[in-house]
Amino acid sequence: MKQLLILLTLLLAGPSQAKTLKIGYINVDHLVTSSAQFIQANQIVIKEFQPQQDELITLANKINSLVKEFKQDKGTLSKLEIKSEIKKLPI
Repeated sequence: MKQLLILLTLLLAGPSQAKTLKIGYINVDHLVTSSAQFIQANQIVIKEFQPQQDELITLANKINSLVKEFKQDKGTLSKLEIKSEIKKLPI
């Protein structure tokens, strides 16, 4: 009986003494990408590599244009002319 009384006391007193547990989450990606240092460094990198990016875009457009032209002319070209046209591609 005494043990039952102690057990009931502990069970009833336990929840009243419990504190709420707070758990937080930190989005590290957002924290890093929104920091002033990251933004400044990113702008420097973009500015530094913009000429190369422009050159790559121009080259890609030229290649796409040549491929489109090649596909249109493919039916009228001989195998030797096709090989010659492929060698002209700036790869």
